[in-house]
Amino acid sequence: AISLLEVANLLILPQNLASYLYQITIQCSDHGVPIKSNVTLAYFNVYQDNALRNFTSGFIAFVNENANINDTVIAINASFQYPSTYSFINESVPNVFTIDANTGVVRVAAHLDHETVPVYTMTVVAIRSVDPARNSSALLTIYVRAVNKYRPQCMSIFNPTILDTTAVGSTVLQLSCSDADSGINGAIVYSLSMNYGLLGINNDTGAIYISSPLDSISYSVLNLTVLVSDGGSPPLSNSYPIIIFITFTVHIPPVFTNLPASLNLSDSTQTGVIFFTAAAINPNRVTTELLTYSITSGLGTSPFQIYPNSGGIILLQPLNYYSITNYTLTITASVGAFTATSTLSIYVVNTNKYDPMCLSTLYVVNVPENATVQTVLTNLSCFDANKGPGAQLVYTIVAGNGVKLCKRHSVPTGHKCFGHLSSTKDHFCHNLHICPACQHILPCVSAVPLQLYNS
Repeated sequence: AISLLEVANLLILPQNLASYLYQITIQCSDHGVPIKSNVTLAYFNVYQDNALRNFTSGFIAFVNENANINDTVIAINASFQYPSTYSFINESVPNVFTIDANTGVVRVAAHLDHETVPVYTMTVVAIRSVDPARNSSALLTIYVRAVNKYRPQCMSIFNPTILDTTAVGSTVLQLSCSDADSGINGAIVYSLSMNYGLLGINNDTGAIYISSPLDSISYSVLNLTVLVSDGGSPPLSNSYPIIIFITFTVHIPPVFTNLPASLNLSDSTQTGVIFFTAAAINPNRVTTELLTYSITSGLGTSPFQIYPNSGGIILLQPLNYYSITNYTLTITASVGAFTATSTLSIYVVNTNKYDPMCLSTLYVVNVPENATVQTVLTNLSCFDANKGPGAQLVYTIVAGNGVKLCKRHSVPTGHKCFGHLSSTKDHFCHNLHICPACQHILPCVSAVPLQLYNS
């Protein structure tokens, strides 16, 4: 049995001929040795009879899913010269399309939805109304083209609360969104309209994640807007506001800003007066946790105290350079359970606190005029309450050295010395300023001032 349909479909009536005879020779051979074969002839008489056309291969049409009722889908014309009537049979979904019986125009008769039914099939029957009557049928396939008509919708949107210690890369919110369209029209893309430089969003999955550390920010509320768009042309979108609350925690130790390694402190420093204030900062954003200070070691033999809130350090008792010359304190700053410590060495500096003192403020010494050089006239009894080098005294005469004493002369009647007289009987001049009548009296002083210096 040999199918000649393919051959017949290619037959074309030669121009200006009412009929034409095709002769085809067909040879059939086997695969034996030797090969055996046979030949047969086929004759085709092709003639023009105004038969139906275009029905051998069927029809394909496309229509948008947003087409209106009575919109034209396709026009089918089956005959060359004579009118035909058209109808549908074997519709995959009845009553969605109609065909005009006289014109063959196919129109939309119901709402179309690509996501529900993307393809419709039906058989078109054409009947030639002239004699001899002929009829033919062909498959009509109508593809419903998707149109972007639905906006993305998200569910389970909530405002999360996270800690400022949340690690970079952690997901803080997973969006669950969908689009009722299909294909590219239903593909969803996510974006953030504002992220503070701290947050990111996966454009494909809708996962909002931490992109930068949160422990350096000063605000506790992040107001975001998520834009959810589809892939249609033009795209449709919805926006959703999201608030992310940040809970600040104490997770970073305080940091000292001014604590030196050592400090010199005079042994004359007053007690009860702040001589140094330790300062630290709290890098955390928690305002409810106070920064406090304490001396955690070195207090056993030290006379120091620190104010817990201000960090001011005072002396509880005087320092004694000759007893202890240095102290080592451990200063601790605390915020919650986190602490920072630093060692402070305090060196006691010996200061010259006291002036030299003599047991008497005036020494009167009688010296014979025949006293020889280097004769010891008297011994001064002086001391200094300081210790060490501050108690070592050095004696010097700062005035009166080499000035002779007055001789005991009486002031002539009617004259008197401008200076102080030692007595009414023996006028002993105690001043260098002598009246003209007393010029024969030598310059005199009442005493030799002595200045004491320590080292």
